[in-house]
Amino acid sequence: AISMVFNQLQSLSPRARADALLAYVWALHRRKVAISEVLALETAAQLLEAQELRELAQLIHFKVLPDSRPLAQLLLADPGAHDAGLDQLGLDMLHRLKSPVHLARELAKSGRLHDAIRLVSTTTKSQRDCTPLLLELISLLLEEKKDVRDDLCLEAECRRLLLIALAGNKA
Repeated sequence: AISMVFNQLQSLSPRARADALLAYVWALHRRKVAISEVLALETAAQLLEAQELRELAQLIHFKVLPDSRPLAQLLLADPGAHDAGLDQLGLDMLHRLKSPVHLARELAKSGRLHDAIRLVSTTTKSQRDCTPLLLELISLLLEEKKDVRDDLCLEAECRRLLLIALAGNKA
């Protein structure tokens, strides 16, 4: 059924496709029909292409589109998403999906390395799971701050964060 809908939409303009999918998804939601991940991703992609960011935010906020890692990554990858708050909705989605590793990587990509390190150190259950990602994040932090004059202080801060994280995971 979904492939039939997608085929019929191909002849429409991006805006008309987005509007049609938006109406279709809301109709399914009102009838309490579960929306597949494929339909959710296609709807989000079409809304992004048509710059219908407010409508996409509403679909996510009201949980019309089901949470999924691919949908969260689509929101985080769009350059215009930040202005509409879609990037934060993507991060929130990863949090609801209990995906701390992916959430930490996305935080790191957006320049929030301290938050990523703190997240990994407080949510990862074992030191074995935590250490490689923490080292990766701290390496990113050092790379980002390469040109800072006070490299020794930054390096000391990274070591301190790693020790705190490792100590916290043993407790």
